[in-house]
Amino acid sequence: VCKLKAGVFPLLQHLNAMTVRLNFFPNTGMLTDHGLKAHGWEKKDYESTHNIGRGRVMYEFRNFMIRKLGIDPTPPVSSSPPYRIVFSLLSSKDPDRHTNFKMQRTALESTFRNNSNVIIEAYKFKDLTLKEEVQKAVDASIFVTACGGGAVTSMFLPKGAAVIVFYPESPTQRQRGKHQHPARLDWDFLNNMGYARTHWLPTTSMDKETQLSAFVKLIQNEIETISHH
Repeated sequence: VCKLKAGVFPLLQHLNAMTVRLNFFPNTGMLTDHGLKAHGWEKKDYESTHNIGRGRVMYEFRNFMIRKLGIDPTPPVSSSPPYRIVFSLLSSKDPDRHTNFKMQRTALESTFRNNSNVIIEAYKFKDLTLKEEVQKAVDASIFVTACGGGAVTSMFLPKGAAVIVFYPESPTQRQRGKHQHPARLDWDFLNNMGYARTHWLPTTSMDKETQLSAFVKLIQNEIETISHH
C-alpha cells in the first residue's frame, strides 16, 4: 500500500498541475475519495454520497495513471477465458481485516479444480513493485480484498471487472470504543467507480460453510456475467 501511495501521489501532483493549467482547478476536489466525510467509520458517512455520477472521471483518471506506468489501460475485462481471480493477502494491520483468505481460496480451488478456464492468484501486494501491483489489477477479472487502504488497488481493474470487498460488521479491534458501526471503508469511492461492479461481504462469518457457499456462487455469477461482457 505504501508503494502504491508513493507512486500515486506524484501522479496526483502532476494531474493537479495539469488541471490548473487547463483552468479546471475548481474540479480537482472531486478527485478525493470521500470528500469531507471520514472513510466510513461513522454512521454519518453513509448519509450522503460524494462521488455519485463521477464514474467517468474516475475511469479517465485510472487510465491516466496507468499510462504513466507504461501500461495500456484501454482493454476491458476479457469475456474469454482464462478468468483471473486475484486475492490481496494480509492487506491490513487491523486484526479484523488481516486475512489471507485461506478458506475462500480453498473453496474456489475445489470448485474449479477441473476448470482450466479459471486461474486463482494470491499476492501480498506490499511485496510487489508499483508497476507489478497495477499490472495484476489490470489483468484481473475479479479482485478479492479486505476493505481499507489495500482495496485501493481495485481502482486499476479493467472496465467490466468485479471487486469483492470484505468488511467487519462490528467495530474493528483497533477502532473499538471510538466507532460503533460497520466499517465499509471507502464505500463512497468503490461503489461509484462505475466501471467495475463492487460487492461487500462480512468478515465475521466469512469462514462459515453458508458464507463460503455464497462466496463461491457470487464468483460463479461474476464469471458468467463477465463471459457475456
